[in-house]
Amino acid sequence: MALYNDRAYAYERMKAIDDKLDDDLSLLPSFCDDDERNTLAFIELSHYEKTGTFIGLHPLVDQLNERERLERLLISNTASFMTEFVNSQNNIKHYNSRIKNEKYRSDEERMNWLEIVKRENDKISLMQSIIKKDSK
Repeated sequence: MALYNDRAYAYERMKAIDDKLDDDLSLLPSFCDDDERNTLAFIELSHYEKTGTFIGLHPLVDQLNERERLERLLISNTASFMTEFVNSQNNIKHYNSRIKNEKYRSDEERMNWLEIVKRENDKISLMQSIIKKDSK
């Protein structure tokens, strides 16, 4: 249901931005992001309707799959879960250090590192929410 809601929400945002897009081109990236989310949600829902499984293209589906994997890992092997948590923290430190010291060769490499840092931060937030949920 969240995937369908995200699709509808992205469509509504696109409609609102479309009216203002001619006057303000700075809204174009938001419009494109919403269009991509809408398209990915449509693909996921279509595939689910046909096969009963998700592909994992949409960020919501991908995060749900990762959450399930981490919850199972916490229950079955807590030490491995904590190792993964610490590794994510170390990855963030490592890539932030490289970014700060400008050890990258190109802007593309820097952007890749920033994406890795964002992904690892998201993973840590997800793991922390799983730990909080498990401790209740």
